[in-house]
Amino acid sequence: MVTNYIEARYDMSNIFSKGVTMSMDHTAHNDYLAEPIAKIMKKYRLAGKVLVINADQSNQDIEGFGYADKKHLRYNQNPNVLYPSASLQKSMTAAMMIQIINESKFTSSPISEDTPIARWYPDLNKGANITISQLLTHTSGIVDLKSEHDPGFIMTEDQAIQATVNRINASKLSLNHFYYDNDNYILLAGIIRQETHMSYADNLNQRIIRPLKLTQTVMWHDLDTHGGTPAVSYRSFGPWQYRQPRTATPQLMSYIVGAGNLYTTPDDYLKFQRGLHNSQILDVHGYEQLTHQPDRPNNGYSGGMYHRRHGKLKKVYGYLRDTHYRNWVQLSSDSQYGIILFTNQSRSSIGVKRAAHEILQLFSDQFDAK
Repeated sequence: MVTNYIEARYDMSNIFSKGVTMSMDHTAHNDYLAEPIAKIMKKYRLAGKVLVINADQSNQDIEGFGYADKKHLRYNQNPNVLYPSASLQKSMTAAMMIQIINESKFTSSPISEDTPIARWYPDLNKGANITISQLLTHTSGIVDLKSEHDPGFIMTEDQAIQATVNRINASKLSLNHFYYDNDNYILLAGIIRQETHMSYADNLNQRIIRPLKLTQTVMWHDLDTHGGTPAVSYRSFGPWQYRQPRTATPQLMSYIVGAGNLYTTPDDYLKFQRGLHNSQILDVHGYEQLTHQPDRPNNGYSGGMYHRRHGKLKKVYGYLRDTHYRNWVQLSSDSQYGIILFTNQSRSSIGVKRAAHEILQLFSDQFDAK
């Protein structure tokens, strides 16, 4: 589910030590990519979209595999197919929080990473002991086993955030302990709302989507007006494929505001990642804040992603509860090398990560594919 990160058994860090070597010719590049990637996707019974990134590669060099919707014979190669972001959205929420922190410095009520969240949530249990930095790094101690349950009805943003506060107050806290929980980012969405007097969705549009011209990134409730088509998720087991078709329900998407209720594509997500450090969304100082929060745990989680190899590598896994969507992103810190893999058919997180690992191996002449 969105709230669980499973450490990859295969660390692809070495891929980025000398870069990924790929053809620069667009036509030859696509021919070169398609066949070996298809074999790997078939091996792990995956359907979805793969974007392999090289500093010299256009971000339009992308491969779709299998059906996005088997019933209606819609393929993942279709550019209008969208995928739930799942936990990949958290870095967008984090980036907006960093923007707001920096915007507040010259006001009468400045905010810092160390500001207790009781300022916005006076009724939250132990809110005076939890800081913004702890929300950004999942070290608040919040443990909510119902943070990704379908509530049975569509919630407003305000209802979702208040429901989160109520759940936290009814649960136990283990302060200063890392535990990956959607509630941390739902609370951040609530702070963004209070500070800007605007909805989270409007903030996302103004601060992320419009500046980066993300034409295929949309909040769940804007799907109908956007015109994009969400991929259906499927399970593969044994020799069978495209079983147990499921989509993310509007009820669930309304519930996890700021933590996974967005649809996007690999292309758009790469634009966002590059916007984090090229001054479109954050400048160099802001990116340093995002990735090096005061309460960053030993596993390197900060601002929506895991940062490894002394900050040279960033990665994140995303999954939506009760669906078969699984996303894997692994990039160099400057977003010039790596992979973005969105799958709508899978068996397990490990299969997705193994596939990503093998795809990256194909395009590095320094990496031992064995």
